[in-house]
Amino acid sequence: MALRSSIRMSPARLRLTALTVAPFFLALAVYVTTFAVLHDDLPDPLATHYDTSGAPNGYVGRSTVLFVGTGLLFLLGTVWTWCSVGRAAPTGRIGVWAMPAGGWGVAAFLGTVLTSMLHANAGPGDGSAARFPGWYLAVALGAAAVAAVLGALATRAIVGSVPPGRVPETPPGGTPDRIDLAANEVASWARGLAPWTMVLAGLLTLAGGVLAWVVTDWRVFAPLFLLGLAALLLASAYVTVDRRGLTVAPALLPWPAIRIPLSGITEVSSRRISPTTDFGGWGYRVRAHRTGLVTRSGDALVVRRRSGREFVVTVDDAATGAALLATLLDRRAGRTDRADREGR
Repeated sequence: MALRSSIRMSPARLRLTALTVAPFFLALAVYVTTFAVLHDDLPDPLATHYDTSGAPNGYVGRSTVLFVGTGLLFLLGTVWTWCSVGRAAPTGRIGVWAMPAGGWGVAAFLGTVLTSMLHANAGPGDGSAARFPGWYLAVALGAAAVAAVLGALATRAIVGSVPPGRVPETPPGGTPDRIDLAANEVASWARGLAPWTMVLAGLLTLAGGVLAWVVTDWRVFAPLFLLGLAALLLASAYVTVDRRGLTVAPALLPWPAIRIPLSGITEVSSRRISPTTDFGGWGYRVRAHRTGLVTRSGDALVVRRRSGREFVVTVDDAATGAALLATLLDRRAGRTDRADREGR
């Protein structure tokens, strides 16, 4: 028996996928078409890196420019789509349209920069004659802002503001209910945890690394790209309740993970949490008598360890997870009916 809160394939989710992919596909098509049209006028190698005055200070072969440009757009489009509708997809009402909107902005910015670089190189002579003035970046930023707004409006209009395919959230409560399980029945519950702000921050850092590669050099690109990649790998997690207890682990990595066995839990509940009021901020928090992975305000799964300390994780549908965990605790203690649980 799997009480797994998951993303169902639905028309709304398909529309969201198409909306997220569309700007990257369009930017890729414009870039490749521009390269084909200007091919005979492009020098080999092309100027790809520029100093603050707009003069070139680095060159790359013409074929490599095409390969790298298309690869960057394809890679960012794939990662962004996965983070918008895949296992790392945000669950909040804002995140469901903010993620595609950010993708529209990034695709427009990168596509404009890459295409402008081709135009800057086109003409007689070699790449040393190319110029990439600062207003090219201003135009790219303007295009990104307009595209982001259009992406947000399109997402809200076509998909709606409710995350597509999500299982409705169980209202949180204090003492959890129990789930009826047969004596030998195995059950598990899992819910994805992917705060859209953290995912978006990772994607923007990744995009910043790509921009640094385009306008500066790899020494700036490498740390930003690696930082953005690490942020994406750690931004999404899975909260799992099963016969082993409670586990909170990254969706893509085996470590770092938080595992609390059933033998280490004395109480379980679900309640609403305010990051600022209850923990003084967001992220992995440590306070007197409690620790928590707090990524937003709202429903949270709360367990009390045998040491007396609480562990809190903010996650949708926490009431179902708490109910199953309480049921498994009862089973482990030999309490199988309500009278036993209430001590009668």
